[in-house]
Amino acid sequence: MTLASVGPAVRTASHDVRKQLLNLASQVLEVPSESLSIRDSMLHSRAFTEPVPVKEVLSALGDYMIIGLGSRGPNPERVNVNTFGAQFAEVEVNIETGEVKVEKFIAVHDSGRVVNPMTFSSQIEGGVLQGIGFGLMEKHIVDQATGLVMNGDLENYKIPTLLDVPEILVEMIDTPDPLANSCQERDWENHRSFQPHQRLEMPSQTRSAIESKSSRSQGIKSYLYSGRFRDARF
Repeated sequence: MTLASVGPAVRTASHDVRKQLLNLASQVLEVPSESLSIRDSMLHSRAFTEPVPVKEVLSALGDYMIIGLGSRGPNPERVNVNTFGAQFAEVEVNIETGEVKVEKFIAVHDSGRVVNPMTFSSQIEGGVLQGIGFGLMEKHIVDQATGLVMNGDLENYKIPTLLDVPEILVEMIDTPDPLANSCQERDWENHRSFQPHQRLEMPSQTRSAIESKSSRSQGIKSYLYSGRFRDARF
Protein backbone atom coordinates (compact mmCIF):
# COMPACT_ATOMS: atom_id res chain seq x y z
CA MET A 1 0.00 0.00 0.00
CA THR A 2 3.02 2.31 -0.32
CA LEU A 3 1.78 3.89 -3.55
CA ALA A 4 -1.73 4.45 -2.21
CA SER A 5 -0.40 6.01 1.00
CA VAL A 6 2.63 7.96 -0.22
CA GLY A 7 1.62 8.69 -3.82
CA PRO A 8 -0.91 11.44 -3.03
CA ALA A 9 1.54 13.16 -0.68
CA VAL A 10 4.29 13.08 -3.31
CA ARG A 11 1.92 14.50 -5.91
CA THR A 12 0.87 17.27 -3.54
CA ALA A 13 4.50 18.12 -2.77
CA SER A 14 5.27 18.18 -6.50
CA HIS A 15 2.52 20.72 -7.11
CA ASP A 16 3.97 22.80 -4.28
CA VAL A 17 7.47 22.69 -5.81
CA ARG A 18 6.08 23.67 -9.21
CA LYS A 19 4.25 26.66 -7.73
CA GLN A 20 7.36 27.83 -5.87
CA LEU A 21 9.51 27.41 -8.96
CA LEU A 22 7.14 29.47 -11.09
CA ASN A 23 7.09 32.24 -8.47
CA LEU A 24 10.89 32.30 -8.33
CA ALA A 25 11.18 32.18 -12.12
CA SER A 26 8.83 35.17 -12.42
CA GLN A 27 11.18 37.20 -10.21
CA VAL A 28 14.34 36.11 -12.02
CA LEU A 29 12.87 36.59 -15.51
CA GLU A 30 10.74 39.61 -14.51
CA VAL A 31 7.46 38.30 -15.91
CA PRO A 32 4.14 37.60 -14.14
CA SER A 33 4.01 34.13 -12.66
CA GLU A 34 0.51 33.68 -14.12
CA SER A 35 2.00 33.83 -17.62
CA LEU A 36 4.53 31.06 -16.95
CA SER A 37 4.17 27.35 -17.56
CA ILE A 38 6.58 24.41 -17.48
CA ARG A 39 6.81 21.80 -20.22
CA ASP A 40 9.68 19.43 -20.94
CA SER A 41 12.04 21.20 -18.50
CA MET A 42 11.44 24.49 -20.28
CA LEU A 43 9.71 27.65 -19.08
CA HIS A 44 7.17 29.06 -21.52
CA SER A 45 5.56 32.49 -21.60
CA ARG A 46 4.05 34.80 -24.18
CA ALA A 47 6.59 37.36 -23.02
CA PHE A 48 9.47 35.16 -24.29
CA THR A 49 10.61 34.93 -27.87
CA GLU A 50 11.74 31.38 -27.08
CA PRO A 51 11.46 29.01 -24.08
CA VAL A 52 13.92 29.37 -21.21
CA PRO A 53 15.53 26.23 -19.74
CA VAL A 54 14.57 25.65 -16.10
CA LYS A 55 18.23 24.93 -15.25
CA GLU A 56 19.14 28.54 -16.13
CA VAL A 57 16.71 29.84 -13.52
CA LEU A 58 17.93 27.30 -10.97
CA SER A 59 21.56 28.29 -11.56
CA ALA A 60 20.61 31.90 -10.85
CA LEU A 61 19.18 30.88 -7.46
CA GLY A 62 22.55 29.74 -6.15
CA ASP A 63 22.23 27.73 -2.93
CA TYR A 64 18.52 28.44 -2.53
CA MET A 65 16.62 25.23 -1.79
CA ILE A 66 13.05 24.52 -2.88
CA ILE A 67 11.26 22.22 -0.44
CA GLY A 68 7.86 20.85 -1.38
CA LEU A 69 5.33 20.01 1.32
CA GLY A 70 2.62 17.42 0.82
CA SER A 71 0.22 15.23 2.73
CA ARG A 72 -2.36 12.56 2.05
CA GLY A 73 -5.97 13.53 2.65
CA PRO A 74 -8.45 11.26 4.44
CA ASN A 75 -10.28 8.46 2.65
CA PRO A 76 -13.69 9.50 1.29
CA GLU A 77 -16.66 8.91 3.55
CA ARG A 78 -19.39 6.33 2.95
CA VAL A 79 -17.17 4.10 0.78
CA ASN A 80 -14.61 1.34 1.41
CA VAL A 81 -11.25 1.41 -0.36
CA ASN A 82 -10.78 -2.19 -1.49
CA THR A 83 -9.22 -4.20 -4.29
CA PHE A 84 -10.85 -7.13 -6.01
CA GLY A 85 -9.51 -10.28 -7.64
CA ALA A 86 -10.53 -13.64 -9.02
CA GLN A 87 -8.28 -16.71 -9.28
CA PHE A 88 -8.63 -19.77 -11.50
CA ALA A 89 -6.49 -22.91 -11.33
CA GLU A 90 -6.25 -25.93 -13.58
CA VAL A 91 -5.05 -28.88 -11.49
CA GLU A 92 -4.14 -32.47 -12.18
CA VAL A 93 -4.89 -35.09 -9.51
CA ASN A 94 -3.41 -38.57 -9.40
CA ILE A 95 -6.41 -40.64 -8.36
CA GLU A 96 -4.16 -43.44 -7.11
CA THR A 97 -1.69 -41.45 -4.97
CA GLY A 98 -3.74 -38.30 -4.35
CA GLU A 99 -0.88 -36.10 -5.59
CA VAL A 100 -2.06 -32.68 -6.77
CA LYS A 101 -0.22 -30.71 -9.43
CA VAL A 102 -1.15 -27.22 -10.56
CA GLU A 103 -0.86 -27.03 -14.35
CA LYS A 104 -2.05 -23.48 -15.01
CA PHE A 105 -3.11 -20.48 -12.96
CA ILE A 106 -4.95 -17.31 -14.00
CA ALA A 107 -5.19 -14.28 -11.70
CA VAL A 108 -7.43 -11.33 -12.64
CA HIS A 109 -7.23 -8.28 -10.38
CA ASP A 110 -8.94 -4.90 -10.24
CA SER A 111 -6.64 -2.67 -8.19
CA GLY A 112 -7.33 0.68 -9.81
CA ARG A 113 -4.70 2.48 -11.87
CA VAL A 114 -1.58 0.31 -12.28
CA VAL A 115 1.51 2.52 -12.24
CA ASN A 116 4.15 -0.21 -12.55
CA PRO A 117 2.83 -3.31 -14.41
CA MET A 118 6.01 -5.31 -13.80
CA THR A 119 5.88 -4.80 -10.03
CA PHE A 120 2.14 -5.50 -10.07
CA SER A 121 2.51 -8.82 -11.90
CA SER A 122 5.49 -9.81 -9.74
CA GLN A 123 3.43 -9.26 -6.60
CA ILE A 124 0.61 -11.42 -7.94
CA GLU A 125 2.95 -14.17 -9.10
CA GLY A 126 4.65 -14.19 -5.71
CA GLY A 127 1.29 -14.49 -3.97
CA VAL A 128 0.29 -17.37 -6.25
CA LEU A 129 3.50 -19.25 -5.48
CA GLN A 130 3.07 -18.70 -1.75
CA GLY A 131 -0.50 -19.98 -1.96
CA ILE A 132 0.53 -23.09 -3.88
CA GLY A 133 3.30 -23.80 -1.40
CA PHE A 134 1.08 -23.24 1.62
CA GLY A 135 -1.73 -25.34 0.22
CA LEU A 136 0.20 -28.28 -1.22
CA MET A 137 3.71 -28.47 0.22
CA GLU A 138 4.45 -26.55 3.40
CA LYS A 139 3.98 -28.43 6.65
CA HIS A 140 5.67 -28.50 10.03
CA ILE A 141 6.54 -32.03 11.08
CA VAL A 142 6.60 -32.21 14.87
CA ASP A 143 7.97 -35.08 16.93
CA GLN A 144 5.02 -36.01 19.14
CA ALA A 145 7.30 -37.32 21.87
CA THR A 146 9.65 -34.36 22.19
CA GLY A 147 7.68 -31.53 20.58
CA LEU A 148 10.66 -30.69 18.36
CA VAL A 149 10.16 -29.53 14.78
CA MET A 150 11.83 -32.12 12.57
CA ASN A 151 11.95 -30.08 9.36
CA GLY A 152 13.00 -26.69 10.64
CA ASP A 153 15.33 -25.95 7.71
CA LEU A 154 15.04 -25.21 4.01
CA GLU A 155 16.30 -28.67 3.09
CA ASN A 156 13.35 -30.47 4.65
CA TYR A 157 10.68 -27.75 4.79
CA LYS A 158 9.30 -28.00 1.28
CA ILE A 159 8.44 -24.91 -0.74
CA PRO A 160 7.87 -24.59 -4.52
CA THR A 161 10.92 -24.74 -6.76
CA LEU A 162 11.17 -23.76 -10.42
CA LEU A 163 10.05 -27.24 -11.41
CA ASP A 164 6.87 -26.81 -9.34
CA VAL A 165 5.87 -23.43 -10.80
CA PRO A 166 2.90 -23.67 -13.19
CA GLU A 167 2.12 -21.34 -16.06
CA ILE A 168 0.85 -18.15 -14.42
CA LEU A 169 -1.21 -15.61 -16.35
CA VAL A 170 -1.75 -12.24 -14.68
CA GLU A 171 -4.43 -9.92 -16.01
CA MET A 172 -4.93 -6.43 -14.60
CA ILE A 173 -8.09 -4.39 -15.01
CA ASP A 174 -6.27 -1.08 -15.33
CA THR A 175 -9.18 1.23 -14.52
CA PRO A 176 -8.55 4.36 -12.43
CA ASP A 177 -10.82 4.90 -9.43
CA PRO A 178 -11.63 8.60 -8.91
CA LEU A 179 -12.16 7.97 -5.19
CA ALA A 180 -8.76 6.36 -4.57
CA ASN A 181 -5.69 8.54 -3.91
CA SER A 182 -7.76 11.65 -4.52
CA CYS A 183 -6.13 15.03 -3.96
CA GLN A 184 -9.43 16.89 -4.10
CA GLU A 185 -9.12 17.63 -0.38
CA ARG A 186 -6.37 20.15 -1.10
CA ASP A 187 -6.85 23.76 -2.12
CA TRP A 188 -4.03 24.19 -4.65
CA GLU A 189 -4.36 27.91 -5.20
CA ASN A 190 -4.14 28.84 -1.51
CA HIS A 191 -1.83 25.93 -0.72
CA ARG A 192 -3.89 24.92 2.28
CA SER A 193 -4.53 21.43 3.59
CA PHE A 194 -7.86 20.80 5.29
CA GLN A 195 -7.59 19.71 8.89
CA PRO A 196 -9.13 16.42 10.10
CA HIS A 197 -11.73 18.22 12.24
CA GLN A 198 -13.10 20.16 9.28
CA ARG A 199 -16.17 18.79 7.53
CA LEU A 200 -15.57 18.71 3.80
CA GLU A 201 -18.25 19.39 1.24
CA MET A 202 -18.10 16.45 -1.13
CA PRO A 203 -17.22 17.60 -4.67
CA SER A 204 -19.77 16.80 -7.37
CA GLN A 205 -17.20 14.61 -9.18
CA THR A 206 -16.71 12.52 -6.03
CA ARG A 207 -20.46 12.29 -5.42
CA SER A 208 -21.02 11.06 -8.98
CA ALA A 209 -18.23 8.53 -8.56
CA ILE A 210 -19.84 7.19 -5.38
CA GLU A 211 -23.15 6.78 -7.17
CA SER A 212 -21.43 4.78 -9.90
CA LYS A 213 -19.27 2.81 -7.46
CA SER A 214 -21.65 -0.14 -7.53
CA SER A 215 -21.04 -0.56 -11.24
CA ARG A 216 -17.33 -1.20 -10.55
CA SER A 217 -18.24 -4.36 -8.66
CA GLN A 218 -19.39 -5.73 -12.01
CA GLY A 219 -16.00 -4.95 -13.58
CA ILE A 220 -14.38 -8.31 -13.00
CA LYS A 221 -17.52 -10.24 -13.92
CA SER A 222 -17.83 -8.45 -17.27
CA TYR A 223 -14.09 -8.78 -17.84
CA LEU A 224 -14.16 -12.54 -17.31
CA TYR A 225 -16.74 -12.88 -20.06
CA SER A 226 -14.96 -10.54 -22.43
CA GLY A 227 -13.09 -11.70 -25.51
CA ARG A 228 -9.74 -10.81 -23.92
CA PHE A 229 -10.24 -13.29 -21.11
CA ARG A 230 -11.55 -16.02 -23.43
CA ASP A 231 -8.22 -15.84 -25.28
CA ALA A 232 -6.52 -16.91 -22.03
CA ARG A 233 -8.76 -19.87 -21.30
CA PHE A 234 -7.36 -23.25 -20.37
